Amino acid sequence: MPAQLQLPSPTTTSAISNTTFAAPAHTPKANTSANGGSALERRARLTARLAKLAAAGHLAPLARQIGSLGGCARPIRMTGHRTRLDTATGQILDHLDTRHLPAGELLVRCGNRRAARCPACSTRYRYDTYQLIAAGLRGGKTVPATVATHPRVFATLTAPGFGPVHNQPGAASCVCGTRHGDGDPFLGTPLNPQRYDYTGAVLWNAHAPALWARFTTHLRREIAHAAGLTQRTLRHHATLSYAKVAEYQKRGQIHFHTVIRID
Repeated sequence: MPAQLQLPSPTTTSAISNTTFAAPAHTPKANTSANGGSALERRARLTARLAKLAAAGHLAPLARQIGSLGGCARPIRMTGHRTRLDTATGQILDHLDTRHLPAGELLVRCGNRRAARCPACSTRYRYDTYQLIAAGLRGGKTVPATVATHPRVFATLTAPGFGPVHNQPGAASCVCGTRHGDGDPFLGTPLNPQRYDYTGAVLWNAHAPALWARFTTHLRREIAHAAGLTQRTLRHHATLSYAKVAEYQKRGQIHFHTVIRID
């Protein structure tokens, strides 16, 4: 959503200076046979490394660093250094060099939104998104509670038909005469592949972001027209706030679920 629903930017008197972080380079390694011996060797090397970390007193700090990732499956491994300065005095407030960390790397959550890539980060993102949208409807997180009285609508913007497809029309059977289950691979596929508009279907998905932008432009025009105002004048009286989620239908077409609010 726009500014009303953006998380606040914390005010700070510090600045990051002399920051150099980079992902470590990957060196190609010789292929090893996937047999029991190689697995035992890898386990032995890992055990030896853990024992070395424990002997140096680094195992507990490493465990804390890993624990801070919240179960991230693909953490980003950063190497380098960072210095934080007070912008007013130039005093060094903090200095971090990954060479002094337990594993010689700074581990950062990947933040991937796809559950197939990282279930932990996608779950956190989903919860954060829910709280952000909820605040835009009822207030909270710097948004005043008065937004609950503003006009809002939940809309679904879906693609046109490019040809009949196998579906689940309630309790009835599909046009093909079969009652498809939820996991049926035929769901969403064309009833007549020779006559299906594949070109139109592909173009719709390719232009979906542009179509959404065009929709928001025309929506402002229509609201201004209904209020008897120009678009330039409307911005002095009302603004549009919205959040949207793009989703693939069974037939493979993108459609949007969106919450729109007038302030």
